[in-house]
Amino acid sequence: MVLENDSACCEHAHGSLGFAASSALAAAAGTADFVPANTTAKYGPDLVIEPVHLDIALDFALHDSAVHATVVQTFSNPHVANDLPGDLSLLRSIQLNATISLVWAAPFKPMEQRKVSFAYTVSRPTAGLYFDVPDAAYPSFPDKVMHAITDHEPERARYWLPVLDLPAVRTSLAFAITAPAAYMAIANGALVSETLNANGTKTTKYRLDHLCPSYLICVAVGDFVTIDDEAVRDIPIKYIAPKGYNADDLKSTFGRTPAMIRWLEKKLDYPFPWPKYFQICSKFIGGAMENISLVTWRDRYILDPKLAQEMGIHVDGTNIHEMAHTYFGDLLVIRHFEHVWLKESWATYTVALAEDNVSQDEFRYEMWWNADRYIGETASYMRPIVTRQYDSSWRMFDWHTYPGGACRIHMIRRHVGDQAFFRGVQRYVKTFAGKTVETEDFRKCIEAESGINLVPFFDQWLYSKGFPKLKGTFEYKPSQPYVVVTLEQTQIDAKAAVPFFTITIDVEVVDADGKTFAGQVVFSNPTQTKAFAMIPIGSAKPKVLRFDPTGRILFSIDCNPGEDILAGTARMPLMSPTASGPTCSGRDAKLRAALRQFVERADAPTSARADALDNLGAQRNHDDVAYLLAVAQDAKQIGIHAMTRSGALRGLGASRDPAAYAYLLTRTAAGVEPQYARPVVFTAIAASAPWQTPQSLRSAIELFEDGLRDSDLAVQFACARSLVALESKASAGALTSLANILDERDATSVRRLVRRLREAGGVGPGIGGEKAKEVYALVETLEAKLKKLEEAERVREAREEAVKEAVAAAAADKAKAAAAATEAKL
Repeated sequence: MVLENDSACCEHAHGSLGFAASSALAAAAGTADFVPANTTAKYGPDLVIEPVHLDIALDFALHDSAVHATVVQTFSNPHVANDLPGDLSLLRSIQLNATISLVWAAPFKPMEQRKVSFAYTVSRPTAGLYFDVPDAAYPSFPDKVMHAITDHEPERARYWLPVLDLPAVRTSLAFAITAPAAYMAIANGALVSETLNANGTKTTKYRLDHLCPSYLICVAVGDFVTIDDEAVRDIPIKYIAPKGYNADDLKSTFGRTPAMIRWLEKKLDYPFPWPKYFQICSKFIGGAMENISLVTWRDRYILDPKLAQEMGIHVDGTNIHEMAHTYFGDLLVIRHFEHVWLKESWATYTVALAEDNVSQDEFRYEMWWNADRYIGETASYMRPIVTRQYDSSWRMFDWHTYPGGACRIHMIRRHVGDQAFFRGVQRYVKTFAGKTVETEDFRKCIEAESGINLVPFFDQWLYSKGFPKLKGTFEYKPSQPYVVVTLEQTQIDAKAAVPFFTITIDVEVVDADGKTFAGQVVFSNPTQTKAFAMIPIGSAKPKVLRFDPTGRILFSIDCNPGEDILAGTARMPLMSPTASGPTCSGRDAKLRAALRQFVERADAPTSARADALDNLGAQRNHDDVAYLLAVAQDAKQIGIHAMTRSGALRGLGASRDPAAYAYLLTRTAAGVEPQYARPVVFTAIAASAPWQTPQSLRSAIELFEDGLRDSDLAVQFACARSLVALESKASAGALTSLANILDERDATSVRRLVRRLREAGGVGPGIGGEKAKEVYALVETLEAKLKKLEEAERVREAREEAVKEAVAAAAADKAKAAAAATEAKL
């Protein structure tokens, strides 16, 4: 799964489609708790009785945002020797979800099957099934197009389907989907039939014989545009989106799919297992989701030709990420959530493997990016990659799992060698295809091909927390034919359970003549946290120092070998020119002029222009506000996915201009701005509110609290984040109320926001974050000025006192002289 924005988690694409660009390698690793110490361990379910098949009949009433469902579920006791388990209730009962518990009068016999039928109507469920129905505020594309679609990971099928909603429970599927005949219906598996009904509806049937967990079940019905791509062998490829999108844009966005499938089949030596591979886009998908044979995407991934120039490589990365789940997550399903790295880490690492086909620099950049994000998260908390200690399964979908686990997969590859590694991966896929897997299954397959005992590695890197943090010194004397490199592990913290790591760090020294000399720093004894390497060199002076030049180990390092060597090392090739960097920031006249020139270019790339509009507002030049208002009011400059409009709105908020703020306040109602731009209005108001009047700030907080009750989830989250950004601690109760009406996945995100709010260190609403920093800086400036004034006053007073003393002394001298003169006369 690939996720978007912090109401979800992350998505693979860098920049405006997802991740923030801030660097993390400079951040110090923290040891805060991932969850409270008293959190109970989570375990997979007992499967004495287990669901084995679902017949799902759905009759959609799209205009009513409802579906009439009949679900027949087949339960089985697939065991031959468990007629008398210690807990006899396991043979006569099963808990499907929080509200459905099934109890039979007679226990199941070995190998016995029974069926249970559920008939019900569900309308606008809390989660899992989503309806897009045009209304007065948003009557048409691109805001709303009639359709319904599902999105279930990690445990959201339960909100509308009577299922045991955990990954270990897998069933075959049969669908009968009835909807207006003009609409398209799609589900997992192969198309069986389409039947026109007398009442103007159509019933479409699909069947999936491969066992499928509930979180991978997918259904979509609606008014769609489609385009076919070339088949891979006999596997049809199709791209689908709400009607209004350009079919050619769909083809150019996802058109590398067939080639990717062929590459992945060859890499894993396993044929693509699904009867079709369809990809469908909708606003309701958090990022992208690997449902079996029917991958869902956020429609923001659809690229027109201009946006494709910027974001094509990132969409390709997401595409291969989801496709990798075909094997890691769909064909091989995790037993329970402690093993989620077996799918998400693998999908993330597969993106890097695909980059390896482009260039080694691309691959190394991708792995650097993974390490950077993982290490950045450890500044907030550390946890083992594999752990049962979590309060919500959604918490496991974090940077530890995605890039952190990917780094560890790469370390395993480097540890055992490429040939043994990929043979082990192929063994793993073939051995466990169609089964559930645990971490130890993967380890044993790699061991079987390499002969290397990986238990110590897994104990250290998967079941323990943290990573090596090294502090180094570099010693060189021209009179000595060697250099000494000393490293120390500084991460060790027994109280926080951060261990010593048994590692070997390769070191390379390159001299002024271009000759390379190598050595190793070996850490093998936990009682010796320091280790060194004495590396013989030639007569020329060292110019480059490289640690782990082939990228075998995940670690951070603090070492200053001198400016000359740092400069020489920095000049060595590392990344490709396509590597994205941070956006511009700060206020500067030249920067402002460059931004203004860029945003006025007719050929400015869409995403870059949106970011530049935001940054132009941050220059806080009054002349730019009129330009930003003109862009924000221009119906011809909305841009695909309202990206240009959103950039202009963010720029107005960043400007802090009272007129811009007043304009933003008029744009909050549904239908005023494009639906994708509406949440941005609230974010922009939050950015500007601290710089308005106290009454305006209070009104903004009331606006955000009201927004928590909006019907648009994106607006709810924008308002929730705004209240946290303003450090409105009095709003914690309102945020908690929001969490109570959301599904567990979104509620988990809101509860994290509440925790951030309660831990915030601001001095009041609106006086947190950037505003607090500027206020503190202003206070320091004023204090400095006050000290200068006090010093000046002290000097003035001293001068006045000196003058008084001088006048008094002169008067005294004059009096003495007069007295002496008088005495002389006498």
